[in-house]
Amino acid sequence: MSRFKWLLVVVVLAANSHILLSQCDDSIFPLDKMTTHDFKIWKMENTSIKDDYYHGQAGPKEVEDNRLQTDAEGYLARTISVNIVGELEARFREENFEIKENTLIDNINSYISTSLRNTRKLVVEDENKGYTIHLFKCKDEVDSDKIEYKKELNKRVNKYLDDYESEIRKKNFSYAFSPLCKAYLLAKSAFVPMDEESKAQQKLDEYLGNILIEFEPEKIPDCRPGIRAPVVPAVSVSYGDLQNKTPMKSFKLIAKFSKGGNDWLDQKESLTLDRNGKSQIDLGIIESATLNQKVFIYPDTSGLFKDKDFPISNVAKRALVKELDGVFKKRKTLEVSLSDKFKISFNNDYYYLKCPEWLKPDIYKAIDESLSSSEDFELLSGENDIYELHVTVEDKKRDSYQVSAELSLSNGEGIGKASLDISPDDMRKGLSELLKKLNDSAYTSKVIYTLARKDVTIEITDDIRVQKSKDLSGDFIVNNGQVRFKFLYKGEVFKSEAEYISGDIELNDWFQNEPIDFHPGKTKYYYEITKPEIKQGIVLSWKRKKPGLWNFLWQHRKSEKWSLLSGGFTTLRSPIEAENNIFEYKLTVKKDGWKNESWRIKPDLMKKEHPIKSIMMEKVELKAIKIMELALFPGVGQRELYRTKSWRQIESYFYHVLTLYFAYSAYSSYQDYEVAKGEYYEYKNIYESLYDSDNPELFDYYHEKAENYNNQMTNSFDRFRIHAMGIGVVYVINLAEVLYSVTKLYD
Repeated sequence: MSRFKWLLVVVVLAANSHILLSQCDDSIFPLDKMTTHDFKIWKMENTSIKDDYYHGQAGPKEVEDNRLQTDAEGYLARTISVNIVGELEARFREENFEIKENTLIDNINSYISTSLRNTRKLVVEDENKGYTIHLFKCKDEVDSDKIEYKKELNKRVNKYLDDYESEIRKKNFSYAFSPLCKAYLLAKSAFVPMDEESKAQQKLDEYLGNILIEFEPEKIPDCRPGIRAPVVPAVSVSYGDLQNKTPMKSFKLIAKFSKGGNDWLDQKESLTLDRNGKSQIDLGIIESATLNQKVFIYPDTSGLFKDKDFPISNVAKRALVKELDGVFKKRKTLEVSLSDKFKISFNNDYYYLKCPEWLKPDIYKAIDESLSSSEDFELLSGENDIYELHVTVEDKKRDSYQVSAELSLSNGEGIGKASLDISPDDMRKGLSELLKKLNDSAYTSKVIYTLARKDVTIEITDDIRVQKSKDLSGDFIVNNGQVRFKFLYKGEVFKSEAEYISGDIELNDWFQNEPIDFHPGKTKYYYEITKPEIKQGIVLSWKRKKPGLWNFLWQHRKSEKWSLLSGGFTTLRSPIEAENNIFEYKLTVKKDGWKNESWRIKPDLMKKEHPIKSIMMEKVELKAIKIMELALFPGVGQRELYRTKSWRQIESYFYHVLTLYFAYSAYSSYQDYEVAKGEYYEYKNIYESLYDSDNPELFDYYHEKAENYNNQMTNSFDRFRIHAMGIGVVYVINLAEVLYSVTKLYD
């Protein structure tokens, strides 16, 4: 072999010495569970394990489950993290490198949480305390993982930077944002400084600096708080400079108020630019009373914070958000100013005034005077007005005219309506009152309804209060804006709608103009039995709550046993269709040797189908203590082990009755025996003392008494032995059945 080939072998061996020279010996880990005593011996025999492995544990806990495993992994991750932090801090001090401890710890924890593989697991079982999980990670493997992590991180960051450069060259500026941000996030997530971090930062600053934002219009004046914004502004975003710019098509943005706010969900609005780099911003209802507000936009990063194959730290996420906020809050914003009055123009078209000619000048004069003194309206003559006022006068009725006022946007969209009967002699006062009603109607609307019957009700929620229907017909006054309508049948929701309300509506329009009613329907319930895996012997029971006064009882609807010949269940195969969705149902799964599993299904009048319910049964564990319990309490075993057999359930109560009967009878017989025994010895002592007495009648009396109690004593003891023998027979039979069940169900 040539000198260069030998040199290559030496380099490879040196590079992989952490594997070839690993001190870890995985053969010391047993595959089976261990007792606490065995674990102590195992640790004494392997004292070097603390030098070769990181250790984490969780427990004790009654059940060995996923949560216990997760807790053990968390403990192990913290142990490794603390060690790496200590090593890096020592190294950084030597190199006079500035240490940001919180950033370092967060990045390490993010890495460790996704890199715990090839751990060695020991499960220690204690009969009294439960299970403890011990996890071990070879220290040499951790060092190896760190090296691989750094290589993979460098590879990915450079790949994303290359993807970014490729998109920029192709002028796909919108699509260049995602790989650039991913490169930035991964570089910021490294716990050892890397050169690519500054490169990603430089590219990001350059990219963000080339984004141009324009609003049309740039300012929206005279908006009223609590009223839907009258203008829907447009935003256009491009890349480059003013002389050479390219529309950022399909770019996703977030719009947000920098001060103040509106009715946007979570105070944010998502936008996607069209092929021309433009979109519209529906400002909704301005809820804040801040006079001068600003709306800014920034790129949507919600899809960038999760990398399926690589960890991104919280520090990196916060750094990107801070970077974007710092740039876009300083860019061009949309200015929104609020007014304390409606700035209106008045349409004085004679078409609306259906009244005598002599009255029209008085109406115009009264309107002008009412507007000039109004606290809610201001009449403008220029083009800056964004609201229009229409006044309609109907034919005279009796001594007054019906006057209606309508407020609308300049595009014709209605905002409010009001009407009032006004006398010609009191036109000024009447119109002032009408304008106040018009202002109120701009913020509220009337909701009209008619119900079919009393058990159907309506619940309406706006931004201030909750209102419920009291009669079969009527109306609600709600605040304009987002309103939630709930239609209920006997207190259960069967329809729920959220609507934006800016005018009067009739709810019966949603029900084909018929009285609002509910008709029970069918609902499908999906389920799957994931445990036990062997389904043979499983019995399903399908029950329904009884209606009326007996609603605390269950009606048995169907039962079915799993059949291998028919491929499982037939009539109760998933999904089970409930014939009436206004009732509560219960699905019970039974199998001999397993604990019953029940799924109670509450009425849900809105859903036609319910998602899959995963049913996991738990096996009856027959440890020594449990077997002793079943042997000492006749009937318990038959009831707990044979869930699917009715005659076994009856048998269990028969054993209870027999045991109680024999025990009580034996106890009573023994009590009678003790009483008779005491009386017998008392009379026996008396008649024996009368042997030499001169009164033979007295001797015969006490002798007869003693003989009677002796007979009672003998009979009581015989009954006691029979009843005690009965208890013994019940226990022997029960023990035989328990042992037979153990061998049958747990072979």
